[in-house]
Amino acid sequence: MGQHGSSVAHGGAPGSTDAFLPESQLLDSPRTELETGREPFEETASGVGQLDDKEKKDCEFLWSFLAGEEKELDARKRLLASVLTVCRLRLEGRYLPDGKLEPQHEALVRKKLPSYRCPVMSLGRHAVLAITARSNEDIARVGQHLRRCITYICSLAEMQEHDSFDAPLHEQMLQSLDRVLQVRLCLSPGFANVEIILQALLPCTKSNRVRVRRCAVERIVSLRNLMGPAFLMGSSSQNSESMADIRLLKEMPDTLMGQLLGHLILCCAEEDEDIRCESTETVQAIHSILAARLGYKFGSANPNLYVEDGHWGHFCAPYAAWNTLVPEIVQSICDNLTSDSNALLRDIMIKTLLKITRLDPQRVVRTMLRDISWCNTSLTVMWQAIVSESSLAQVVVKNLLLEQPEPSHSDLHQGYSCNHNLAISHAMHTILHLPSSEECVRLFMRKLYRTVLLKIFFILQCSQRGCFNLRDSDTEENMLPVKEIRNAVECMRAIFRHRMGDSLVEDIERQGGWDMLMSLETYHTGVAVLTRALQNTGPLCCAAVFEETVVALIVRQEHEIGTMAVFVELLDCVKVATIMERIGSTSILSFLPSYLQSQNSVLRDLATTSLVKLSAIPTMAVILQDLLPEIMQQLQDADSNIGAKAMTVLHNLLRVTDRQKAVPIALQLPKLLLPFFLNESSHVRQLSILLCKDAMEVAGHTRRAEMKKEVRNILLPLFFHMHDQDQSVAQASWEALLCAAKLLKRKHLRYLLKTAQTQRIGECLLMGHGSRADQFLEQSLSYLRSPQEPLQEAAVRFIGLAGQHLRDGREEKLNNAIEALRSLERTGSSSASTLVAETIQLLRTLLGVSPLRYRLSSMWERRLHSLRAGWLRCCSCAQG
Repeated sequence: MGQHGSSVAHGGAPGSTDAFLPESQLLDSPRTELETGREPFEETASGVGQLDDKEKKDCEFLWSFLAGEEKELDARKRLLASVLTVCRLRLEGRYLPDGKLEPQHEALVRKKLPSYRCPVMSLGRHAVLAITARSNEDIARVGQHLRRCITYICSLAEMQEHDSFDAPLHEQMLQSLDRVLQVRLCLSPGFANVEIILQALLPCTKSNRVRVRRCAVERIVSLRNLMGPAFLMGSSSQNSESMADIRLLKEMPDTLMGQLLGHLILCCAEEDEDIRCESTETVQAIHSILAARLGYKFGSANPNLYVEDGHWGHFCAPYAAWNTLVPEIVQSICDNLTSDSNALLRDIMIKTLLKITRLDPQRVVRTMLRDISWCNTSLTVMWQAIVSESSLAQVVVKNLLLEQPEPSHSDLHQGYSCNHNLAISHAMHTILHLPSSEECVRLFMRKLYRTVLLKIFFILQCSQRGCFNLRDSDTEENMLPVKEIRNAVECMRAIFRHRMGDSLVEDIERQGGWDMLMSLETYHTGVAVLTRALQNTGPLCCAAVFEETVVALIVRQEHEIGTMAVFVELLDCVKVATIMERIGSTSILSFLPSYLQSQNSVLRDLATTSLVKLSAIPTMAVILQDLLPEIMQQLQDADSNIGAKAMTVLHNLLRVTDRQKAVPIALQLPKLLLPFFLNESSHVRQLSILLCKDAMEVAGHTRRAEMKKEVRNILLPLFFHMHDQDQSVAQASWEALLCAAKLLKRKHLRYLLKTAQTQRIGECLLMGHGSRADQFLEQSLSYLRSPQEPLQEAAVRFIGLAGQHLRDGREEKLNNAIEALRSLERTGSSSASTLVAETIQLLRTLLGVSPLRYRLSSMWERRLHSLRAGWLRCCSCAQG
């Protein structure tokens, strides 16, 4: 008997041979003898009821034991019996020691609590605190010891298989524990005590020993019975209307109840029948508690109706409203949904997850994204479960799209956590590969397409800037970015497969579209390929995606290449004017200027491409005229492709733009466009020359004098390009030069152009304009470096003519021209070399002519020019 009696005070590991030591060896502080000459119950009793002799002895024994040195088994059993007695008397109101303690008893109450490894002594000490209404005194210290005491007593249950286990003593300890907890809860209402108790019991419900789990669930059931009158309005007629009940009802912690419900739901799948039944009953009781709280919150006239019916169907609405429980339940399911879970447990958890998702899908989705690590293996199973039904999948995907953040790309830096974005990407990857998501793709195509593209781009940027947070993943650092990018691209493949079938997915593969999405350098090209393929879905889908894209471009603060690429590609297949009229036509001006000024060349290129297409639409061209200054800036872009697109836009806009806005732009164009005349692309050369013609026609009427100054600088280049190998460029040059002759009122030049006397045009440009010979000569020298031989030859001939009209610094300029021609003579073709040699000889001859003779020759040439010009005017008049 003595051997058994020491068992409950053990501090070692259960099951060890030295597990049960005398309690005297476990006390962590010496006791002080208390004088017991007076019976405390006599002075402290309130007179509510008389105590019999046994009750008096039990009350007296409690105090003397805690102050004395008695440690025999019988004494400890008697202490547990006295704990039961004093707690019962205190609840009955027949033993009220609080406020009337002797000094020595007061010192005993305040004495340091014993270690949890002395459970009998600890129960006695906590009984004293409870019956003296000191439950709230130093609640942190009390809670620490009470929690440890509860945990240790429950853990003793697993020792029932050992011969040394004293089952009667353990049972008596459990009864005493329940009674102490009852006194604490009834005399000190509040959730601090409930939280302390549950924090000790809930971990025991997950023990790998069934006896420990059963012990913990039994204590929770007991706790539920104790809380019933206080928490369930209407369950107790004597307490339901009390102010204390209402206060408790209002103060009940949501998180605590959520933890309790989450653990108990898992216990409902227990193989042990006792645990399973008691857990199910307790879950139903918690449902009633929540229903009662909701009835109080919304002023229900008869909350008893909620309490009397514990069926799930009646509980759905209030449970969904109290959404703070959802995170705790979802987290608990995730923690226990492991690969080694038994089938019954997994089935219960999945069904529970489906139920709460139907009730509050937004909270469930948010919890799974924000509170659970994206690389948790259980999370994939959970996503698959909640979208297993098509109707539920639609709700989940809708809420998933709402959780999509609008990240600030400029804030990305090393150390930035992109876990939330990765969580959404993983959820999308899991969901979109399921057959149940096919209808979701059809319904949410407009948002899914842009969202997934944005996700790919953001993960690409995270990879480039080293923003991946690897703390939640065991994947190697150098493999994680590639894997996550591939997962995001696979999401898009799944969307196209659901919407358009495998054949289109394979066609995109052949074009390299999927691979292009894997790199920032080719991402926008891949988006273009996908968006062109998207046009196979029909005009309605394209129009919806386009509208979503425009709205996204308007509201976003960040520059996003993918969204802009979608916008550009869809301009060809939707009724832009109709959609923009619905959204607001001028709203396009809210984002295009920023893209035109972006430091990202891809964005600038996409912006100018969009303007090329928009400016071809008359109604949109009128709106875009306000962007003329920004478009002009693109002519100076280092990327000539962007400059060429800007020329097309200007060509489309100049003629529809208000003249007050168009003329100042036109006056600047000849100077800005001149460098493009020598561009290697014939298309760029043609565009720049024709745009010069447009500028002359726009500004020639109202600002003629200013435009004439600008036009004179492009006369010679236009003449040279009449010899361009590309006939479209030569034709454009002829038209522009004819327009310039008209603007400058050069009738002789117009006559030569109309009569195709190309060889005489150079001489015509110089006659009467010897003062411009220096400028003409400099322009000619630059064309000696042209890759086109016809242009080189035209420049050589003109240099010979220009040399004869030089004035100031004539000798130096002739020598420079000769040196430039010698360089061409060494590198040019045989035919060009002959022409160069003849021109060099001419220039050397001019060097030998005296300045006086040169001036006389010049005067004679001017006289001949005057006579020839008069004769030509007569001829032209006769022909007219």
